[in-house]
Amino acid sequence: QKKDIVSALKSLREFGSIHVEHEEPLTGSQLGERRREVGMLEQTVKILDTVKMEKDADQQIASDWTEIMNTILELSAGIDHYKENISKRQIQINYWEPWGNFDPQDIDALAAEGVTVQLYAIPKNKKSNAPPHGVILETVYSSGGIDRCIAVSRGAIDFPFEKIALPLKSLSQMVQCQDEEQMKIKQARKKIENNFRYLESLEKTLVERRNVLNFEEVQKGMREDEDLVVLKGFCPIDECKDLKAKAKEEQWALLIEDPHEGDQVPTYLRNPKWIELSKPVFSLVEILPGYKEFDVSMILLIFFSIFAGMLVGDAAYGMIYACITLFAQIKLGKKVADKRPFYLLYVLTATMILWGFLTGTFFGQQWLPQTVQPLVPWLNDHANIQLLCFTIAVIHLSIARLWSAASRFPSTMALSDLGWLSILWGMYFMANYFVLNMALPPVTNFLLLVGAILALIFMVPLKDVVKTVPKEIIPFFLSFIGAFTDIVSYIRLFAVGLATVAVADATNTMAAQAPIAGKVVILFIGHSLNLILAAMAILVHGIRLNVLEFSGHLHLEWTGFQYAPFRNLKEA
Repeated sequence: QKKDIVSALKSLREFGSIHVEHEEPLTGSQLGERRREVGMLEQTVKILDTVKMEKDADQQIASDWTEIMNTILELSAGIDHYKENISKRQIQINYWEPWGNFDPQDIDALAAEGVTVQLYAIPKNKKSNAPPHGVILETVYSSGGIDRCIAVSRGAIDFPFEKIALPLKSLSQMVQCQDEEQMKIKQARKKIENNFRYLESLEKTLVERRNVLNFEEVQKGMREDEDLVVLKGFCPIDECKDLKAKAKEEQWALLIEDPHEGDQVPTYLRNPKWIELSKPVFSLVEILPGYKEFDVSMILLIFFSIFAGMLVGDAAYGMIYACITLFAQIKLGKKVADKRPFYLLYVLTATMILWGFLTGTFFGQQWLPQTVQPLVPWLNDHANIQLLCFTIAVIHLSIARLWSAASRFPSTMALSDLGWLSILWGMYFMANYFVLNMALPPVTNFLLLVGAILALIFMVPLKDVVKTVPKEIIPFFLSFIGAFTDIVSYIRLFAVGLATVAVADATNTMAAQAPIAGKVVILFIGHSLNLILAAMAILVHGIRLNVLEFSGHLHLEWTGFQYAPFRNLKEA
């Protein structure tokens, strides 16, 4: 009942499992004010988070959080304003420095006495055309084929050249303004640092205001019908029993249904703890499978780890990444509630170290003595690695097609996925033939032909074949070619891994030819840059192969959005 809205929502928030779907527009001045409060508090906390304190300040309760918030935001806005002024003024200083230090007011004073002083930009090849009589023309400096000149005369000066407007202030005055505003920035930063002691109190206030905003949005989004109000949402099926008990206790009317076609259902992924390590990857690229799509968490974790090991491929680099991760966990562990990113990085570094031992790679390969041998010499042959890349590709993509076929069974459309599975293996043999010059197995043409027939005919339900298939021949042909490029795409694992080793070896070679002091600098800069590039390669290529190539063959479109239950944020 309408009279029970507040108490009902408080009880529902304590239950904490309903993802609310708003049925009314979330508009109104009160909600706007709440959102403004939350936004300003978020900005304030973010500002204080960037403050570097030499020692931890004793935290205090903010008795008037609005005043402290406004003060910090004003100080921060002032800093931004001063920085913008300094940046613009520096451009002027750089421009006027070659002219020297002069006061524009002196030129105005001379003008009052009948002496005209003007500045000009005159091309060198036209300077001789300047009227000589009655005018003193001196070149102050030259650059880019242009002479910057000062012209002095009693009376008006009329040159057919570009006249340069005088600055508002002298060079020394500009520099003085820079120093003054730099000092104002330091003072404002000091005042912000003095408010660092309110950080924890403001963080708590932010959580409270978010809860208030969330509560009022849910209340505003409920549909009203005379004396009744209706709330619609989604609840995990294993918690519906408790929801029924709660509804009976609170005397709510309750209707529980399975999601209908067209419902915007949130995605709630729940897996064993070791598979949960893949969640940071989803968060990083902000993707999530849709409610009716596949949960690829396990496959992504396994293959992403393999890809990371191959893309870096250096045991020493893996150890450095592991040490950095350990340091970050020790430094931030207490502040970060979710430890899964750290554990995922440990898994990735383990595969890097393993691959480095398998290939005998430690800060490159060429500098190592003969006593250091790879555990698997086969992996140091370029053709073998490319073959391994193609094999990983066909296995990875085959999993996608088999999974898709299993989900469609007993529909005849499952045969289309099996057809594509046949095509993938045919293209695998073709990739080995064209790239590695391997013999083409006789079964290749059979796999491609049978696969194409199955994939094309059964791409739609049988009743729609005659009407649909003729229209899909050209797109199908493009996808058929695309299957080959998908297989070959995995060669990036070889190419990027080879590049990482090559950069490491080049760094070592340059360092060997340099004096002792130079060796340290070259080794540090070269390997640091390589570490950064290798990390970027994992983010680009390792994720791409999972969310594009693999997902494309699984028909996974990543249309999901996060399950966000209505609950008190302090308890979340």
